[in-house]
Amino acid sequence: MPKIIYNPKKCINCGNCVSICSNFFKINNKKNNEILLIGGKLNENSGNFEKEAENINCAKDAIDICPVKAINLKK
Repeated sequence: MPKIIYNPKKCINCGNCVSICSNFFKINNKKNNEILLIGGKLNENSGNFEKEAENINCAKDAIDICPVKAINLKK
């Protein structure tokens, strides 16, 4: 199953991923408008958040639109 990988250290919180793929990304209004990967689990080794998902169509769009390449896909 494909895995969405989100690197919060690279993220500039522009919100493009949220606007194009709210199934997987949301804005945390309580903490500096940071972006969250919904249901993502923290990988302690990398500091990235990861989530396995079957239907990743909008996640692919979020990867393409992210200006700092903070989102990746692992197959």
